Parts: sequence; structure tokens; C-alpha cells
Amino acid sequence: MTAVRLQCCVPFCRRTRKNENPEYVEWICGDHWPLIDKPRRRVWGRIRGRWRRFGPPAAADAIARRLWACLKRQAIERTTGIAG
Repeated sequence: MTAVRLQCCVPFCRRTRKNENPEYVEWICGDHWPLIDKPRRRVWGRIRGRWRRFGPPAAADAIARRLWACLKRQAIERTTGIAG
């Protein structure tokens, strides 16, 4: 049985990782994660830590999807040179 691997969501990036959680469908690799603004990364980490500790609220899916889309968009834009 071949393990399913996650590929970095930035186009043309060839980095992958083992998918430890079947809920995960996207991932930003270590080369592209630092391209995201530090305040946004901190918000993501703070929210994930709070959810791990206290459990996610009812609107967690919507919040996480919206924030993840923002992180992903910025990583892709900075990689391609669109945004400064």
C-alpha cells in the first residue's frame, strides 16, 4: 500500500510530506512558509493552538478555510513575484 503524500500548494513546487492526518488536503512547504507575513503566521499558530487546547468553535471550518486561503494566496503571490 502506497502512502498518500501532500504536495506543497504553491504551483511548480515539488516538495511533499507524509499525510499524517486524512483531513489535510493542502500544505505549504518550509521554503514558502517564511514568505508569508509574520503577523499572519502568528494568527494561524495562535488560532490552531487555541483550538487544540480548548476545541474548535462551531464556526471553525469557515474561519480556518478563510485564513488558510489568505495564507496560501500570499505564499503563491510572493513566490511568483506578484506581491512585494
